[in-house]
Amino acid sequence: MINLKPVEVWEDYEAIVKLKVRDTQKDYVSSNLEAFAKAFACQEVYDEKSIVLGVYKDETLVGLAMFCRSTVENRYIYYFLHFMIDENHQGKGYGKDALTQLVELIKTTKPLGEADWLYISVHKESVARRLYCNTGFVELNEYNNEIDLRMPI
Repeated sequence: MINLKPVEVWEDYEAIVKLKVRDTQKDYVSSNLEAFAKAFACQEVYDEKSIVLGVYKDETLVGLAMFCRSTVENRYIYYFLHFMIDENHQGKGYGKDALTQLVELIKTTKPLGEADWLYISVHKESVARRLYCNTGFVELNEYNNEIDLRMPI
């Protein structure tokens, strides 16, 4: 069973930095440090809070998820800034389990306030694209090799 827990960046820094995706995924997934910079920018530039959750198998950090609440076309949305499972833990169902829990958490508690949609953007050749579609996301459009996906919440 996978558990989602808030990540304490300072205390968990070394474990976070050690998480990596497979070499074949590096063109599609930003590093965890880049993701933290993006989350920080959302907060500082747009005054949008973000939530960072570790994906844990027992007490081992196996992945990372970050999301924020934003506005698109005058509607609030939840936007995934980052979602990854470490290369050594992929293929075990952890990503599917974690994504299912994340969607349920956002739908039921709306931790950053009300919103209409859950949104993510992925590279069109990303393996994760299938995972999102199988979890209930619907593809909207494609631009610059990225696919926008969303789900009503």
